[in-house]
Amino acid sequence: MAAASGTGWRGSPGHARGNSRGRDRRGVLSMRSVTLPPSSKKEHRRVRVKSRRPFWNRFALAFLALTIGAEFSFGVIQAVHAAAMRGFLTSSPICRVDTRQPIVGLSFDDGPDPRLTPRILNFLRRFHSRATFFLTGEHAMLYPDLVQKELSLGMEIGDHTWSHPHMLSLTPTETRDQIRRTRTELQRQGVTVQLFRPPYGVIGAGQLLQVRAEGLTPIHWSSAPDFYVGGMHLSAEEAGAALVHNIRLGDIILAHDVVDTFAGRREKVLRALEILITNLRRRGIVVTTIGNVLRAGRAVHDRPKRWFWQSGFACPR
Repeated sequence: MAAASGTGWRGSPGHARGNSRGRDRRGVLSMRSVTLPPSSKKEHRRVRVKSRRPFWNRFALAFLALTIGAEFSFGVIQAVHAAAMRGFLTSSPICRVDTRQPIVGLSFDDGPDPRLTPRILNFLRRFHSRATFFLTGEHAMLYPDLVQKELSLGMEIGDHTWSHPHMLSLTPTETRDQIRRTRTELQRQGVTVQLFRPPYGVIGAGQLLQVRAEGLTPIHWSSAPDFYVGGMHLSAEEAGAALVHNIRLGDIILAHDVVDTFAGRREKVLRALEILITNLRRRGIVVTTIGNVLRAGRAVHDRPKRWFWQSGFACPR
């Protein structure tokens, strides 16, 4: 049994005393051969025992690896996000134009409507002004005579989807159909469409790419009389004064030419627009189509309020 007492195997007196043959200087088992107790045939069996590093050494190595990996991953994420943001911002809706020319764009959504559109056209003709009308396909199909009237007066016509849905509820196929169906109807009436405005101003990042793929330019706005009349509950005169105070060259103004949209505000909005246009003309500022404004300077794109796939936007001032 002398061999058993001198080998240093685990549980033997030799192990308790420590055996330099099976341990390193720290008393930790190393990748060296150790002798197990002899078998019944008096033979020695030699095995390899894995090194058992102290816990904190292993923890430190793992932590270092995780830290390096995390820093690398974060750097990759930052680079990908920056590239995505650059691509998104160049395809996001245009909300105004940076220009020194005395020009602003006026637009009307949701029409045509026989109860209101003729009145607005007369209003614009009286002030020698033009505007862009973003039409829904349904209304354009119902009132082709109003579409032709807009064209004859030098107005610009844009795509506002077929049925005015909330676009974030649409599949990619439904999004494409809403855009193409409207454009096809307008083309049938002799209209060339280049601009697109999403209903409610809400659109997803993937849908923006679809709009661009259809050859259309997505448009938002930077000023809206409905905000002052409805959101701030101002009178027509107060709303008109606020519009005059905040308007800038190259701004894109949003209004509506359908009675059902903000029906109770229509008269106030029209009065506020009259105050604004009268003031602008007095200052030598032209009220015209969005297409004319886009040709007058550098387009300013909306910036997302949160991450680039969100639908919230804010027009840079």
